[in-house]
Amino acid sequence: MKFHLFLIKIRFNLLLYALVFVYFITLILQPQNLTFVHLSKHYITSSFKGIHRTENQDSYLVIDDPDYSLYAVFDGVGGAENGREASHLAKKFVKENFSRYINGKVKVKELLYDLNNALATSEYCEAYSTYCLLVIKKSTGMIYYSWLGDSRIYEVNNQFIEPITEDDSDGTNIITKFLGDDELTPDDIRLLSFKKDNKHLLLCTDGFYHILESDKFTFFKEFQRKSLDSVKTKIKSLVRGKNADDSTFIFVR
Repeated sequence: MKFHLFLIKIRFNLLLYALVFVYFITLILQPQNLTFVHLSKHYITSSFKGIHRTENQDSYLVIDDPDYSLYAVFDGVGGAENGREASHLAKKFVKENFSRYINGKVKVKELLYDLNNALATSEYCEAYSTYCLLVIKKSTGMIYYSWLGDSRIYEVNNQFIEPITEDDSDGTNIITKFLGDDELTPDDIRLLSFKKDNKHLLLCTDGFYHILESDKFTFFKEFQRKSLDSVKTKIKSLVRGKNADDSTFIFVR
């Protein structure tokens, strides 16, 4: 009798374990019933009005959807009649039209050429802006990047920090290419690509990199910090109050 009760107890425990096992397998196989919260942020941004400026003519944009991430910096051309409006219009155009051009196919050149035409035909005279922009395709890790004028993209790794773009200027701070130019052609819009791997990328306006280039080692050292919040605090302390021009950056890990 005791032996019979013992067998019943074992069978009951086995059945209980089996039910628990099936329950957890069901949870694993049906992830749509669970909510996952992504706590890690992989970029930081900041923008400062130049200490000798009356308004900040820079703009920046971050779009992060399930398939693609887009990062862009716009800098209204100094001396142009509507540089500030140009950078803000450029940001608005990309934000509102992102899904039309980045949706399975990465049509960055088309996006930027149409943006140029939108600025050139806007109600604002001399709506000129430089830009640098990159798009990351998450499924492949491919990075597509483009720029015009003297806004820059830097690669930051554990050995160096160096620009991967070349300024469009004549060597005397005169910008030779910019958005809003009605003579710009599709061939003027450059698009390059590479695998992200472990590369960190810095997008910035000239007001930021003029300070960076004057003390590159210190900036390099601060960008190596593990905490992005710590990086942001340190970088802001290096720039604030020292930037004669508007200064904007996006740092992407």
